[in-house]
Amino acid sequence: PLQVSCHRQYMAERFRFSLPAGGRQDHELRLDCNDRSDCPLVLRWSAVVLDERTVELQVFAQLQSTASETTPSAPSRTPQRVQLERAACGGRFVGSFTPSNDRRLASAVQAVVFSFSNAFSWFAAKEVELVTM
Repeated sequence: PLQVSCHRQYMAERFRFSLPAGGRQDHELRLDCNDRSDCPLVLRWSAVVLDERTVELQVFAQLQSTASETTPSAPSRTPQRVQLERAACGGRFVGSFTPSNDRRLASAVQAVVFSFSNAFSWFAAKEVELVTM
């Protein structure tokens, strides 16, 4: 996963990957934030499926676990996710996220997760390009 420091100038990052026929893949964009106000002002993304094909995309904010959520008897809880974008089928996706303005966030954001699915296509793999900035 890509690590993004919240205290430096942001640059565009491009990721290209193959989504197998009938498959799914999550791309995690890790954020190094201590609290909501420490996160990037705005995270923008654009995803394109090449060759005029379609996939399904959902976007989530993965929250950091708080000390009260982890105990010695249960040290590893599944991180809580907040849905940023509902599942949509298409060939081009554009979105943005402003952590400091999102009231749904109970704690700091650990990562933004892009969940791509090609489950509806059992015969064709897809090439996807994701750009974040």
